[in-house]
Amino acid sequence: MRTITYKMPNERYGTDDSMGKTSTCEFNGPDKLVCWVINNEDDTRVVDSFPENEVPARPTPLNYTVVEIDSTKSDENALLVGLLWGGIGEMRHLEVNNGVDSIPNKVIADPTDIREIFDKPAAMYGYDLNTETWAPLVYCTGDTLDRTDESVRGIRDGLLWPTDSKIADDMPAELKQEWLDFRSTLRELPTLTADIPNNLIGYPTAPDEPDPLDLLENFVSIADRTEADQDAIDSQLPDNIT
Repeated sequence: MRTITYKMPNERYGTDDSMGKTSTCEFNGPDKLVCWVINNEDDTRVVDSFPENEVPARPTPLNYTVVEIDSTKSDENALLVGLLWGGIGEMRHLEVNNGVDSIPNKVIADPTDIREIFDKPAAMYGYDLNTETWAPLVYCTGDTLDRTDESVRGIRDGLLWPTDSKIADDMPAELKQEWLDFRSTLRELPTLTADIPNNLIGYPTAPDEPDPLDLLENFVSIADRTEADQDAIDSQLPDNIT
């Protein structure tokens, strides 16, 4: 196992790395990775990969070109092996505070993990058979399509319309108020969350639904963060997301 260092963008899902931010991770992958790269399609891509001592004994298919990556030569090579094969360790997930008391916090993947920083599909398509070189790794620009305010309103409306029948005159006053508060918070979106990136918005929880954080496993709560967890959040998320 060894420690590898890599660049990060200035902010999560960005492409500008002019601030010179870096992070590290422990790499426990193979010294050499053997990749099978398809060679008879318009776009070459890695279709399978094996540690050097685990390559299948059967002949390599004719439409595959064998390409080796030596992870010991550079941290960039080790990152490529980590993306294509593994050897990085389990992804950590962190609870983040969005600063709005009426909506739940969000749980996100560690924004400094290489699988969040770098684009794995781009790496899979990154080998050039003509030049016999790998393209430089590129940054991820998001895990979903960018959520616009309009899409936030669409999600809100989808949560709001089924609640029309949830309120009755003869229901307990406390429960009725919970439903009124829930509907009021939904109606305030996305104005209520204007200072929060749309992909970090947590939506209010209906009174008859469990807390979404109670349904998740293997995440680091705010109370249980390490110094490294806090550094990861501070380095990639806006100042108002803590």
